[in-house]
Amino acid sequence: MTGNPTDNGGDIAVVGAACQVPGADNLYSFRDNLAAARQFIADVPDARLPGYTAPAPLRASLLENPADFDARFFAISPRMANWMDPQQRLLLETTWRALEDAAIDPRTTAGAQAGVYVSTTSNDFRDQARDAAAVEPYSALGLLPAYHANRISYQYDWRGPSITLDNACAAGLTTVGLAVSGLRSGEIDLGVACGVNVLGHGYMQSVMLKFGAVSPSGTPRCFDADANGYVRGDGVFCFILKRLADAIADQDPIHGVIKGCVLSHDGRSGGLTRTDRDSQVRLIRRSLAQAGATPTELGYVEAHAAGTLIGDATEVAALVDLLGTHTAAGPAGRLWVGSVKANIGHLEGAAGAASLMKALLILRFGQIPPTPGFRIPNPGMPIAGTAVGIADHLLPWPAPTGDQPARLLGVNSFGVGGSSGHLTLADPPHPNPRTPAPPHTDQHWIPMSAADPQALQCLAADLADHVQDLPTSAMPAVVHTLQAGRAHLQHRRLVHATDPTSLAHALRESDSNGPPPPPALADWLAGRQDQWPAEHAAPAVRRVPLTPYPFQRRTHWFTSPPPPTIDYAGTP
Repeated sequence: MTGNPTDNGGDIAVVGAACQVPGADNLYSFRDNLAAARQFIADVPDARLPGYTAPAPLRASLLENPADFDARFFAISPRMANWMDPQQRLLLETTWRALEDAAIDPRTTAGAQAGVYVSTTSNDFRDQARDAAAVEPYSALGLLPAYHANRISYQYDWRGPSITLDNACAAGLTTVGLAVSGLRSGEIDLGVACGVNVLGHGYMQSVMLKFGAVSPSGTPRCFDADANGYVRGDGVFCFILKRLADAIADQDPIHGVIKGCVLSHDGRSGGLTRTDRDSQVRLIRRSLAQAGATPTELGYVEAHAAGTLIGDATEVAALVDLLGTHTAAGPAGRLWVGSVKANIGHLEGAAGAASLMKALLILRFGQIPPTPGFRIPNPGMPIAGTAVGIADHLLPWPAPTGDQPARLLGVNSFGVGGSSGHLTLADPPHPNPRTPAPPHTDQHWIPMSAADPQALQCLAADLADHVQDLPTSAMPAVVHTLQAGRAHLQHRRLVHATDPTSLAHALRESDSNGPPPPPALADWLAGRQDQWPAEHAAPAVRRVPLTPYPFQRRTHWFTSPPPPTIDYAGTP
């Protein structure tokens, strides 16, 4: 890393990202679900959220198996795993996958000035343990929210700030804002921003329903005339951030560039529990000013919109005020607006992280997803005759080519206590011309490894699916990523291939193929050498995201039986 916080005007690169949400164990499945406008809301078994006392139907967007965790991978004892808040466990797995998505071997970051910032609002696991009057020596390590961040820092031997925070629904973007500030100031060299929400107790469901925030019908209607409140949801997200200059120099994959990020509070302007329309306009303008951009350059805004009549209308009205009578830079000259809460509910302390993940996926795959459940516009939204539109169908929005300007997106995040955040996100820069792809070679030695044989087998199958349709020109980046951008774990395999097609074929074979490996590679294969031998290293090129690690999860819970699973098999 260059360690220069002033390069690129304070631009911050998102080099890695990972998530787990209802219906999707990874960001690729999440992207497919968004594009298909799938909605993962289901009836909740009584035993899943004990303590719910309200008469309204209990519906939510919950992770299928919150009790499952690959404790052995992280060298955590079963007894400790049983007492770990599932949010801690999900954060460990998702952080590992985000580092893999960044093509960073976690061992190379030991001792780094890496800052970990985790947002959460749920303490439901502690409520369950309290209700069961269960106390163990490991209880404190598993139940205190501080360990959400602290355990990540400990796991990877990171030396920067390690903070778990809660400022309600704005927390998921606040963590990103703190990481951005730390990188810009030079306090940290690697930012790890996470958001997590796992529901496990019904008390707060009853409270929020009585408060008037949660939908009594259990159906989110973002931007719709029938909106009557939000639906609560589970999810976990992690983003790996670096200064843009460092990411370019280190040849990291870059999924998006944070050009502006502003955090604020409304003071007394809009009341304690709601944001003010004028304050929202000022917030977005400040973020755009950091980015050196104007409102007309925006093409999409991922709204906070949770499915409340007043909140959704106020937010869209602020966007209309922001744009005025001008056109925008989205498809058909419009400023498109959507909300991920229509798909997976409101993730409360992780809501802003969910919104940022959707925005990154829009950049990465070039499509603006539709908004499920949107039928009749909320009458309070003054969008008639303006360029502001609700995304109601799948909209192609391809990456720029040649001299076309970068796409610009905004992400809103508003908290029920008046905290707010807005982030301005742009396309990554074009590949650096100073590092052209090396000439293709006919043969490659490609390493794979996992913590156990079953995971190695699953990884081979997943990687085969991932690479089979890649062009031959992608092969050097794939090889370099697997050699230098992944941890080399205990169980190993060598594959000999010439291009992505032959690599996919070899990965699907049960036995290793190709000629016998040279002595140095035989040492690596036998575990006598942890680093990939330099004499067999592929030329260094920009590394690429590949398939995530297939954790081999087992059930870990402090009581028996564990909470019941949720079945989304009938989701259209």
